[in-house]
Amino acid sequence: MAVKYTPRPHGNHNPQHGGQFFMAPDNWHHLEGTFPQPRLVRIYLYDDYTKPLPRDQMKSVQGRIITTSGRGPAARDVSFPLVQSRNGQYLEAKVDSRALPASIVAKIKLKADAPEYHFDFSFTEFSKQPPAVAAPALAAAKAPARTSLPAAPGTAVAAAPSEPTSPTPSQGPIVNPALIQVAIPGTVGEIVAEISARNRQIGELIELGRFTDVWFPAFEAKDLALAMSPHAAQITADKRALLEPTINQLLRAAWLLDAFGDLGNREQITAAYADFKSAVAGIESIARETR
Repeated sequence: MAVKYTPRPHGNHNPQHGGQFFMAPDNWHHLEGTFPQPRLVRIYLYDDYTKPLPRDQMKSVQGRIITTSGRGPAARDVSFPLVQSRNGQYLEAKVDSRALPASIVAKIKLKADAPEYHFDFSFTEFSKQPPAVAAPALAAAKAPARTSLPAAPGTAVAAAPSEPTSPTPSQGPIVNPALIQVAIPGTVGEIVAEISARNRQIGELIELGRFTDVWFPAFEAKDLALAMSPHAAQITADKRALLEPTINQLLRAAWLLDAFGDLGNREQITAAYADFKSAVAGIESIARETR
């Protein structure tokens, strides 16, 4: 038997050059930001199959890198233009950021008549180019396309993709969110404790700038919240009516965290997390009065 790979749109959201990978809001372009050395930022652009954008299309892309200079009241934003590299493979900017960790904003117009999109990058180390392409026989054993976070106690994760994408230096099987399995505790109090743990994990990931990882604990929290409904009898009658709308609020926020995490916009994901935290606080309040 031979492993077969079927390319598909959005099937590979892995960094190709050791950076941070986001999807543009137009749902077609993708980009990767790298910080390979002090004072240098590179932006790689891809199509919906994560194939490098052709050179003629790269010419129409305009962009700038923004860093923050100084601290407190003296802080100010400094802008640096992105220019196309000589080989046409990426855009780069010479910036003032020397030390790590580095927070960098990219403002990109993918076409002359397109809006300017905002992307937030956080680098805790300098970007390193991945090793050469692995043999296809080994590609299927690599890490999942989306980073799987360490599972919380009592949690099991299963992922068995039916259509893996073409192998690349950092490509592995795609994790299907529908196959995430969470061990559901037997009481409302224990379920809420697990939801609260995921809520803290999401906050930590956002603080670190690991936006593309928040989907995993958000979806686990979603499944845990849905599992509360069969245990509604444990909740006092006056609080029971609040349970369903609060769960629905958490579900919507979880999907937004997943969507905005791919886009790399800190403002959007922070707003979605505020709604998620509000829902978790509501669930915690409801669970305080159980039978």
